[in-house]
Amino acid sequence: MGHLEKARQYEDDVLSGAVPACKWVKLAVERNRADMKRSATTDWPYRFDENKGAAICRGAERFPHIKGPKAVVVGRDEQGRSLWQTIELEPWQCWMLSTIYGWVRKDNGLRRFKVVLVLVPRKNAKSTIGAVTINYALTGDGEGGAEVYSAATTRDQAKVSAEIAWEMAKRAHGFRDYCGVKIGAKTTRTLEVPDTASRFMPLSADANSLDGLNVSFALIDELHAHKTPDVWHVLETATGARAQPLMFAITTAGSDTSGICYQKLEYLKDILNGSVVDDEFFGVNYTIDDGDRWDVESSWRKANPNYGVSVNPDDLRRKANEAAHSPGNKSNFLTKHLNVWTQADTPWLSMDGWRTGQSGTQASLAAALKGRPCWVGVDLASKIDLAAVVAAFPPIDGGPWSLLRWVWTPKATLVDRSHRDRAAYDVWASQGHLIAVEGTEIDHGLIREVLVGLRDRYDVRKVGFDPWHVAQIKRDLVAHDGFDEMRLVDVPQTFAGLSSAASDLEAAVLAGRVNAGGCPVMAWTFGNAVVQRDGKDNIAPVKKRSRGRIDPVVATCIAIATWKREPAEANEVRLWAI
Repeated sequence: MGHLEKARQYEDDVLSGAVPACKWVKLAVERNRADMKRSATTDWPYRFDENKGAAICRGAERFPHIKGPKAVVVGRDEQGRSLWQTIELEPWQCWMLSTIYGWVRKDNGLRRFKVVLVLVPRKNAKSTIGAVTINYALTGDGEGGAEVYSAATTRDQAKVSAEIAWEMAKRAHGFRDYCGVKIGAKTTRTLEVPDTASRFMPLSADANSLDGLNVSFALIDELHAHKTPDVWHVLETATGARAQPLMFAITTAGSDTSGICYQKLEYLKDILNGSVVDDEFFGVNYTIDDGDRWDVESSWRKANPNYGVSVNPDDLRRKANEAAHSPGNKSNFLTKHLNVWTQADTPWLSMDGWRTGQSGTQASLAAALKGRPCWVGVDLASKIDLAAVVAAFPPIDGGPWSLLRWVWTPKATLVDRSHRDRAAYDVWASQGHLIAVEGTEIDHGLIREVLVGLRDRYDVRKVGFDPWHVAQIKRDLVAHDGFDEMRLVDVPQTFAGLSSAASDLEAAVLAGRVNAGGCPVMAWTFGNAVVQRDGKDNIAPVKKRSRGRIDPVVATCIAIATWKREPAEANEVRLWAI
């Protein structure tokens, strides 16, 4: 079956229900069918060019797989160069690519669509499709002096599709030889066609550095992560001199419903609903329908067009099981695997798991843990709000993490902040769970006293700090309190600094394996915590988006991160089953 036959069959199957599809996919298919009929009329300015619709698909299938089990060498060419297994497009990919590239203007044959928005969950070959379109824009679009770019929130993210496009060109010897493609350095991931003065390069999201471009094609990866519309607007403005430019956004859903991605999605929905007419905007949104259960296979199939191909059903089943027990995991599952937009303030940690893990009191814990090795996290935060120290004692013989905490707050503003934060600071202070200090600021000398006491009573291996404004307290601990400078370490508040520890903490809380002696301050802050995620699913707690104070949570992550830095042989215990 040819590529266009696959595309038409896909449309038939979507409309008949043979292929599970949500409302928005059905409407996108119906729109294309309606356009086919309109093209037969003399007053509609577009026609479908079968040659161009098929050409993009044929070209895509000449490129090799770059990652995964299909990225294998299947032979050698006459020069002894490796031949890699090539891509075979799925029906939905044939439909999408042939629709985007097959429609042209009747009067001049130029491409109809100027903007493309594809929303599809993870592991559905987004980067592969993006890389194919990059190489096509560079060599097959008939654009002299083509300027082709991939853009994302960071240069590293922009290099994801760039890396695949670069590797495709490197491994596709026939494509490279025929089109005259020159491979740039591995560090830059650039491509160039000297004969046509065309080039490709990844860009960072610094809109201020994008002036002066003459964009023929821009792939905007993970548009949902763009905090401002600046990059989109700058790139779109830079297409004005081109005859058939293309802005191609391919992304999962996200949580910022005020951002550029959600705005474009709402615009797409208006087009598909028929309330807005924009014949130069193509889009499709692979997700589930309102009212669908998120935890059943029928919904997974509906949202993931590559289900059973690049999307592993067993992997989704495992992640759905985890999501059923963790609010943070559920939010991530909905967003990344079902393309459902969620609110940013979804709680991160399972409070059912938290409650399961609580036993005894802080006092009984402190007595039972005497002499045990521990790693300490310090979050000084603001002197006028909360500061926290958490001593984390790793599990022994399948037991829980044990947490001793000290949380300070200024007494002078305690009542006002109780109302502001909707927290029972006054009650917790009277019960001894919160340390209310005289005045309006927290004296760091009090924190030093606790650290000295911990060192005298327990086997404190290392003390970790949020690096923000800690130079003085670290100097004082060394100069006045006899601490070894090598045991005082900074833990950057970044994905690299916190993700591994945060993931371990999440799993332990979910399993009921974290015990803070029933401390209500710890329970409140752990219930407030929200995490942000990067494109690689790394996580880090974020104060600005959390529902209340989370300083003890951050201190706990710092403590666990400090522990995880130790060589395995130096630790008497390692985290059970994590």
